[in-house]
Amino acid sequence: MNTRTVRLECAALISLFIFAPCFVIPAPATVTNMAAELAEDHDLSMAFETPHTDWAQPYAQGTVRVLYFGYGGSERGVEARDLVELKQRFDVEAEAAFFQNVSDTKSFEWIGGNAGSARLEELVGEQDWDCFLFNGVSPETMRAYRMIRDKFTQYFHTENVPADIERGGIVLIGVDDAFLTMRANRIPDAQNPVPGADAFETDFGRVVRLPPRPKIPFSPGWEVEYDHWMEEVGRAVLWVSYREPGLNLEIDVPHADLDRASLADAGIKLRWSGEPVGDDVRFSARIRRDDGETLDLPVDSP
Repeated sequence: MNTRTVRLECAALISLFIFAPCFVIPAPATVTNMAAELAEDHDLSMAFETPHTDWAQPYAQGTVRVLYFGYGGSERGVEARDLVELKQRFDVEAEAAFFQNVSDTKSFEWIGGNAGSARLEELVGEQDWDCFLFNGVSPETMRAYRMIRDKFTQYFHTENVPADIERGGIVLIGVDDAFLTMRANRIPDAQNPVPGADAFETDFGRVVRLPPRPKIPFSPGWEVEYDHWMEEVGRAVLWVSYREPGLNLEIDVPHADLDRASLADAGIKLRWSGEPVGDDVRFSARIRRDDGETLDLPVDSP
């Protein structure tokens, strides 16, 4: 080997050590960018407000913490907004994990791929939730579901940890889990706390199984039907979280059809039972047409 060759090799080695760090530096930036993308993809901004009824917002029994699983891809329309709509109507603090179709395939994955799955497992494992809400996503499609079900059941069966019957419940919309919805645990219709759904009182906590998300065709007042569906979902969330209202309200309408001219004298009666939270109890009432138009009614309340 001559002197010229040695000098060239030394120069190459020096250049390699000088420039090698340049290939390592971008890695943390990639991780940071992925974290930022995941945060943006799962942002639950309340900036755009849609017409809605404040069914329990704010709520006398406090905020309910919900971990939500649903579709986030455009192939399911605006379904990803359901959680924001729930937050508008109920006093809910939430995080979402969105599922999407993999392009040009028939398979599905969590948004963010492996990073999305890692984020989900962190949410499940490191935080306590009042409610796990599955909107059209089968629990069996996710690896982290085993963690959820284990956490759900271990609330009551972990040694040296006192049972707490007010921790964690599950709401299933359009999906099922035979382990949690055994017929023997189903509450009879006459005592069902969530009309239109199946409610279960299990050894591990409460579970509600709702029908699939309704397909509501566009027409004047379509949002009224959606508003009522959101009320059913919110009622289910409150019940499985052991935050159901302490009051029961009944409405007595004298006739199925009321003439507009005699509406003020119709004498629609509201009756309540149970124990309210706090001393300041107020009632408000309104009627709403099927096209969404509303009319506030005077209420004679003690």
